[in-house]
Amino acid sequence: VRMIYRYGGSSFGVTTQSGRLAEAYRHESIECLVNQSIFMEGEALFADIILPACTNLERWDIGESCNAGGYGHHTFDLLNHRVIAIQHKCIEPLGESKSDYRIFQEILERLGLATVFTEGCSELDWCKRVFDSSDLPQHISWKQFLKKGYFVVPAEEEALRAPVSMRWFA
Repeated sequence: VRMIYRYGGSSFGVTTQSGRLAEAYRHESIECLVNQSIFMEGEALFADIILPACTNLERWDIGESCNAGGYGHHTFDLLNHRVIAIQHKCIEPLGESKSDYRIFQEILERLGLATVFTEGCSELDWCKRVFDSSDLPQHISWKQFLKKGYFVVPAEEEALRAPVSMRWFA
C-alpha cells in the first residue's frame, strides 16, 4: 500500500487500539494520504491532501432513517417503523467544501471517467432514480415525497414478518 484515500467519519473514536491505526498512517510505505472529511479530525490530521467535504445540510440525499445501513435486516433503532426520507439541500456548500459526489465527480473528470460515474445525473437526479427503483412510487408521488420529506413504510403482513425474538419467553 502506497496511498490511502480516506473519506467519511473518523475511525479513531471507534477503532480498538487506534494507536495501531495511527502507526499505519505513519508507515514508511505510505507515500500519500488523502482525507475527505467534514471536520479537521482523526485521519485528516495525518493527511497530505485534505478535500473538504460539505455537511448533510449542503447536499441532496435519500435514505432510510434509523436503520443499520444495510448491516442488518429489520433493525430499527429509535423507531418501530421503517421511514424513508429525502434530505433536502438547505444551503450551498460553504467555503471550499463540496459534496462527496461532487468531489468524486471532479476526480473522475481528471481521469476521463466522470460520465461513467455520473451517468449524466446530478445528486438530486440520483435521489429520484433511487426513489423510482424502489416501491415508493406505488405509495407516494415524487412531488409529494419531496414536499413531505419522508414516507413511513407500511408494516408487512403478519405472515411475512420475521419472528419476534423471545416471544416464547413473553
